[in-house]
Amino acid sequence: MKAPSNDPPEWMQTYHVDKIAHLIAYGVLAFLLLRDDLGLYLVLFGCFFYGLGIEFLQGRYFETRFFEIFDLFANISGSILGIGFYKLLKRTE
Repeated sequence: MKAPSNDPPEWMQTYHVDKIAHLIAYGVLAFLLLRDDLGLYLVLFGCFFYGLGIEFLQGRYFETRFFEIFDLFANISGSILGIGFYKLLKRTE
């Protein structure tokens, strides 16, 4: 019998499901923050620093988690997509 592994399944690594989840989560976060009439740059910088803080904390305090720069790129990309989607919906109103 094989010992359990902390590594995600191969299909998750192949399709980068983790990065897609970051993209979607931060897109939703940015979209919802903009609905509360927060400024565009405040939302963008807030999402960036929130993601940066989480990456640093998980790299420092969790043995099985670590800081990943590509998670940060996925976070900011999702935030930009969420902002773009919000702007697109506001234009059509």
